[in-house]
Amino acid sequence: MNAGYKTFTVSHDWSGWEATLRIQQDSETLDTLREMLLFRGGGQEMIEDCEGDVQEAWLLLFAQTAIIESIEWNVHGVRSQFQQREGWVPLDGTCGIELTGCDEMTFESEDFKVKVNESKEATPC
Repeated sequence: MNAGYKTFTVSHDWSGWEATLRIQQDSETLDTLREMLLFRGGGQEMIEDCEGDVQEAWLLLFAQTAIIESIEWNVHGVRSQFQQREGWVPLDGTCGIELTGCDEMTFESEDFKVKVNESKEATPC
């Protein structure tokens, strides 16, 4: 029997960044997600924080890493970066998890502020 897939979108509130993944709904894929979580320190706590929902915990872990990768890479590059990382499976669907879309995180100069901090003492160079 072939298990179905669910599509998930994970997003970052203030930036509007999003990524979309398809995850196969079977025990093998769930075990793979759990293994990736437990590979990292704090993985068990993430599962507990998500009330035992391994998929949700993994999606949050994925998003924390993917948003950083998406500063330099498009969806194909992000997929490639994960394939090279220890403790991650390819996100091309071969292991039941496919990254289908990912925003490129960009920053504009208008996103930043420059503030002068007044100092009481001059510091020589």
